[in-house]
Amino acid sequence: PGEGYSDTAAYYSRLLDKAHDLEESVVNVDLQHLLEHEPALYTMLVNFPTEIIGIFDLAIQSFYREKFNEDRSMEVRTFNLREKEMYSLRELDPTLINQVIGIRGMVIRCSQVVPD
Repeated sequence: PGEGYSDTAAYYSRLLDKAHDLEESVVNVDLQHLLEHEPALYTMLVNFPTEIIGIFDLAIQSFYREKFNEDRSMEVRTFNLREKEMYSLRELDPTLINQVIGIRGMVIRCSQVVPD
């Protein structure tokens, strides 16, 4: 574990307390916080999101079960990517497939999806 591990563990314990008190099934994980405390884990999450987010979900469910002695389905929702992983629609290319990215821009029109 990185420096400040006990502070980080307390931070996520408080997030679980809040989710339990509000009867929510989602824990929001600030990726800037993750980057600051565990940069290698942040990099793995960005490059291998399917595997890492699944592991996060299992870990948060296990921690929740131990802490509250309840079996509730919990999941992790991530936010706050660093600027390096933010792209405009015009910058997207196939090398970004299967990675976590953020899309920056403004929605100027919405329409229904028309099936082919």
